[in-house]
Amino acid sequence: MENQLTLRFTGGADLKPQALRAKELADIIENFEAAITAAVVAHDPTIKREQVAVALIAVNDQSIGLAFAPNLPDLTYPAAFRIAEAFATQRFAGLPAAVLSPLRGLVRFVRQRGCIAEVKIKHGVQTATISITAQTRIEAFTPVDGETILYGQVIRAGGVDPKVELKPPTGKALFCSTTEEIAIQLANRLYQQVSVQGCATWDQETLEIKEFRITKVLTYTKKPLTQAFKLLKENAQGAFDAIEDVNQYVTTVRYGEDVA
Repeated sequence: MENQLTLRFTGGADLKPQALRAKELADIIENFEAAITAAVVAHDPTIKREQVAVALIAVNDQSIGLAFAPNLPDLTYPAAFRIAEAFATQRFAGLPAAVLSPLRGLVRFVRQRGCIAEVKIKHGVQTATISITAQTRIEAFTPVDGETILYGQVIRAGGVDPKVELKPPTGKALFCSTTEEIAIQLANRLYQQVSVQGCATWDQETLEIKEFRITKVLTYTKKPLTQAFKLLKENAQGAFDAIEDVNQYVTTVRYGEDVA
């Protein structure tokens, strides 16, 4: 067979097509087609969803064995291989949410049934296999690690594994891991603004902090905005006094001299 696109579930008890409810089987087929179709559209936005079909051509009585025949193989198989590459490298940041959501649906079925899903792809001489198990994780972000300083209000602190809930001035609260000593220190500053130093993990695309470990509590005293600007002016020591066109200066700093 020159081309092959199959999805097979094995390892679970009573995992036969006739043992599944119609809705369960329909959800599997729908999620599989939706993931590949979304990957096609994401790669070539001129293609509309309704143009792509990943048709089911066989349901085999071998656990659950499903075989598909895409109507646009030259687009569909490369999309399937991109998904396979994401699983192989565990880097899903390049795939849009429309691809990741149905893939997570397949992962949920695998966990509920205690089985393994295997996708086999063959197009010409190129082949790939995806194995989805209960341990499979589909993370949508590529992490970037580094040290930084956070400011926020202490909402709670403590626990068996010491954690501090910190609410920054903007964005959602973070549950930060830390040492017992620091947790005790911050527990005495509940509902106060604090400054902490630590190691952060950012989403490379959104720059949102996903994880943070507090390593040090810094000295911080909240001051009025007018006083903050006054201190900023004093520390600048006249360095910006000669700037006449502030907007042009900022544009040059951001984009370079050649920007008009």
